[in-house]
Amino acid sequence: MEEIEFFFNLEKEQNLEELEKISQVAEEKPKTYDPNTIFLRKFVTALFAVGEEKVKPKEAIKPEIIEKPRKKPKPLPKKLEIPKPVILKPLITPSPKFPEYPLVVTKDNKIIVKAHLLDNTYYLDEPNLSEIDLTAISRLKDELKDKLIKNPKLADDKKYLYDLIQKIYSKYNIKINDDYYERLRYYLVRDILGFGIIDSMLKDKNIREIYCDGVDKTIYLTYNDEKIETKIKYDSEKDIDMLINKFAALSNKRLDSEPFLDVMLPSGISISATRGLGVTASKYLIKK
Repeated sequence: MEEIEFFFNLEKEQNLEELEKISQVAEEKPKTYDPNTIFLRKFVTALFAVGEEKVKPKEAIKPEIIEKPRKKPKPLPKKLEIPKPVILKPLITPSPKFPEYPLVVTKDNKIIVKAHLLDNTYYLDEPNLSEIDLTAISRLKDELKDKLIKNPKLADDKKYLYDLIQKIYSKYNIKINDDYYERLRYYLVRDILGFGIIDSMLKDKNIREIYCDGVDKTIYLTYNDEKIETKIKYDSEKDIDMLINKFAALSNKRLDSEPFLDVMLPSGISISATRGLGVTASKYLIKK
């Protein structure tokens, strides 16, 4: 049976009074040294300290929050750069500003030689030749050179030239046609009656100057008012000297005594040339 607790408890009140007295005694300093009194004083003080600790309300233990390490945000993917397509230019392509234009045309309007500019370079498109063609042209020059110089009209005698060319090519079991004939005739006229590798450039009205500084050196042009290079070079100094001698003959000059030539041709072309002598290279400047 549970013990009934009254609001006023006499026994509890008496105990509290006794404890109070003991507390007062414990707090008073002893007048004389008494070991028992000192022990009792220390014991009571410790007892009250323990009681106070028990009476104190316990602080609620806060749960320790352990923070999880934050994950580093993933870097945003870089914007993919799509490489630009590489457009390869052909080695020889007419420039939009300077399209191809004809320089040498046959009587029936077939284009034999064309020219165009690309990347500040002048290109001369002449007929292609095979090894057999080069051999045949060399033989034709030996046979026709003197005849054509004496009678230039032979160059327009198609039957005569056609039969001669076919005679040489028959040894190679090759039958030529009209296109083949015009291709070979162009080189014969260019090298025998004309001015060699620069003959077509002299026909180009856009070219105002032609400058050659020696063998295996690029020929430069003044195209309208702009200086440009070509893909044309001389393989031997003999070819340059032959051209200078031809200029001298056309102007009734001789180069026996001195190697310099400074003349104006009947066509209005001005030539300043030096024929090679010792360490001096053969060179020329043509102004139209």
